[in-house]
Amino acid sequence: DDALRKDKAISTKFSGTTATVCLCLQEADGVLIHSANAGDSRAILVASGQAIDLTDDHKPDRESERERITGTGGHVSAANAETGAVARVWLDGSEQLPGLAVARSLGDHVASRVGVYAEPEVTTRRVACRPGDEVTLVLGSDGVFESRRMVEHMPAPNGSQHRLRG
Repeated sequence: DDALRKDKAISTKFSGTTATVCLCLQEADGVLIHSANAGDSRAILVASGQAIDLTDDHKPDRESERERITGTGGHVSAANAETGAVARVWLDGSEQLPGLAVARSLGDHVASRVGVYAEPEVTTRRVACRPGDEVTLVLGSDGVFESRRMVEHMPAPNGSQHRLRG
């Protein structure tokens, strides 16, 4: 994020991205997965007939994210199920700028003034599995997981369906 801020050839005033990475380590009785995410990109593991969330989205209305943003003078508008509007980060209550739908991102340097930052949340999960078990790791951006038209169900390698949160 600091390198983006310093590179004047790239405009990050109102643009940015989210990110998710995973490091998977094979162990005798399964796999150890270290996941890091910033924003609403997501990692999901499908193993042993279960879809397991490895990350948690950084939405503005998540309590810890909202507290940080409002604590630095920002404003978080509420989601509206009737209109389909999602919670958004604003510089203030006038809701003029920037209208960002995530609470963490790389870039979006205007929103960084009100607590939107690039620091990832790191989690570790141990998943039991045996050699030969079919395991699928899915990393994707918000659009993949939030659009029911794109992903209603994640097909497991064996052909069964596993419902993903969305």
